[in-house]
Amino acid sequence: MGERAMTEHLDFPNTRPGDSGNTGNGNNGFGKRLREVEQEIAGMRADLSNIKENMATKKDISDLRTDIAKQKAEAWSKTGYALLGIVGTTIVSVFVIFAKELIQFFAKGG
Repeated sequence: MGERAMTEHLDFPNTRPGDSGNTGNGNNGFGKRLREVEQEIAGMRADLSNIKENMATKKDISDLRTDIAKQKAEAWSKTGYALLGIVGTTIVSVFVIFAKELIQFFAKGG
């Protein structure tokens, strides 16, 4: 349609129920109402264009899922090493305590 409204030369008589009175050109404000609708549609087009620019594609979502899976695997790996370290330290500590007790037990003559 272009930037200029096509409503400048329209001449529609009494197009809305309840319209009364004559503006002198016979269209009873139809052209003005149509220009308002065209402006609203132009605004909607701009909004839709903005939404399209910011919308995630299937590829974006797939890449995001892959990244999340990698990060979860890394987190579990790091957590696993931390737990292994804690368990290992606990086992060594228990072994040292029991070894000390066993040495004292056998040193006393059992």
